[in-house]
Amino acid sequence: MKPDQLILISEMDGTLLDSQKRISQKNLNAILDFQKRGGIFKVATGRSMVGMRPYYRTMDLRVPVILYNGSCIFDTRENKMIWLEMLPESIKACVR
Repeated sequence: MKPDQLILISEMDGTLLDSQKRISQKNLNAILDFQKRGGIFKVATGRSMVGMRPYYRTMDLRVPVILYNGSCIFDTRENKMIWLEMLPESIKACVR
């Protein structure tokens, strides 16, 4: 398969980030090379928009990211939420 036919999705904590919450230069170079050759790199994480913000530009994210453990799709280039699904208010009574 050619890279322009591939989508690579990565989690952040415990996968892409090291123990000091940094993306290694080796990983960053691989991501940027993959994108340069036409591959689509995407992030899916439990992080919030704020927790993900420091990494947006570093990885040159070109497609929306999946945040909040799958409950939100966020467009980093437009800085806007595309989709959000919240649990119903009634669920609060079950988790207290």
